[in-house]
Amino acid sequence: MTGVPQTLPLEQLQPDPLNPRGVIDDASLGELVESIRTQGLLTPLLVRGDGSLDGLYTIVAGHRRYRAAQLVGLTEIPVVVVDATDVEAREMAIVENLQREDIRPLDEARAFQALLEGQHTPSSIASRVGKPERYIWDRVRLLQLVPAAAMLLDTERITVQHAIVLAKLKPADQARIIDPTATRGRGLFEGEQGLWDKAAEGREPGKWDGLKPVSVRELQRNIATFVRFDVQQAATAAPLDFGPVAEQVAAAEAQPKRGRKVVHITRDSYVQPEAKSDGDRIYTERTWKRADGLERSKPCDRAVLGVAVVGPGYGEAFLVCIHKDCDVHWKQERLDREKAAARVGGSRGKTTAREEADRKRDQARQAKEEAARKAWESERKPATAALAQHLAGVPFSAAVVQGYLGTYEVDRVKRASGVKLTNQTAVSVLVLARLNAWNREGFLQFAKTWKFTWPPKAAAAGTVDAPPTPAKTAKPTKDIKKSAGKSAAKTSKKKGAKA
Repeated sequence: MTGVPQTLPLEQLQPDPLNPRGVIDDASLGELVESIRTQGLLTPLLVRGDGSLDGLYTIVAGHRRYRAAQLVGLTEIPVVVVDATDVEAREMAIVENLQREDIRPLDEARAFQALLEGQHTPSSIASRVGKPERYIWDRVRLLQLVPAAAMLLDTERITVQHAIVLAKLKPADQARIIDPTATRGRGLFEGEQGLWDKAAEGREPGKWDGLKPVSVRELQRNIATFVRFDVQQAATAAPLDFGPVAEQVAAAEAQPKRGRKVVHITRDSYVQPEAKSDGDRIYTERTWKRADGLERSKPCDRAVLGVAVVGPGYGEAFLVCIHKDCDVHWKQERLDREKAAARVGGSRGKTTAREEADRKRDQARQAKEEAARKAWESERKPATAALAQHLAGVPFSAAVVQGYLGTYEVDRVKRASGVKLTNQTAVSVLVLARLNAWNREGFLQFAKTWKFTWPPKAAAAGTVDAPPTPAKTAKPTKDIKKSAGKSAAKTSKKKGAKA
């Protein structure tokens, strides 16, 4: 099948339109071009005749070497002519590319998927490329990434291990986890600005610029805390890990008559709102007991299958008892409740009345706080906009504020309030970046230091008045100016050293 090495003119070679590597970027060929220029092309290309009378040969493997030879200006290069069918040539091209160290994870995933669509299985591919079967599954799983997550992987903002974890999730959950505005500790990014972002050079800043991803372990913990486990999705994305769990669930749901149903459980005492969604109830740690005979547990006839959908043991499944009238698991708790009720005795009525009064008082307080929160939620945006306008006439150096806050904070203010950093808006950006606007009291206290009153007196009286005049007497504090000046000087010094 493989021929003897020979030399052919470049004009007799043509690229394969189904090249597994896709489009080749000339900018990535720098080292290869230099190597060929100084040492020549040491590794022959793999080609095959296309059966036409014009004597053209189609490249099976070696598209990067072919393009680099063109850039160097070679007229002929060494090749090995093989006799192969279309299917055999396709497999040879894929396997040859998979053996290259510089192949990107997503290109590798597409190559494995192409083999799976032929006559191969993950096991046969693993033996052919010398990789574990799990490695094949993990790479193919990357094709389930949403476009934004795939971009983060392609631009090396995240590692392939981050991507493998993300690819197990539904598209909507992936988008929520990689959202750069997600609160710290709830997603992929820490929200910390990096010192330098290579991917951002030569273009407008993007929403992921300067963000640092959490570790893979932290990402897994965040997902287990804020994303409800979906057994069918997990089994499809990672059959080696969650296929057995899906089988347990199917077997439990297929039990005849009343049978053993499936419940969702957690070892935690509290479930985050994001993980509750609209699914079934999640039983917390005090509402279930293990009932499969393991970990010193006792089996019972009323046990059901519990799937850990949140928290520790994410994705595990085992028998649990949730029936509080079960004498095997809940007898002692029931006896303790009866003893406590007996000790209360005659004072039970008074205790209940006092508890009821406390409950009503707490409900009233919570309702008042919720009403205040909703009222401020609708008022916060015009209030912060008015404060920005109040400070808009105070001239200050945009460069100083940029150095003091950093690019991430400046961009965050722009996204949240629409205020772009200029010399005329520098003080507004500075204040909005440090403003505690999440409750009315914090906003009023902070705004008072800038001689700003909310609501304006005219608005409070129910009349329409002209916009507030700029606070010409309001100035940044000396500490801010001093710290900002140092930061700007340091930034300028770094830029000078780099130049």
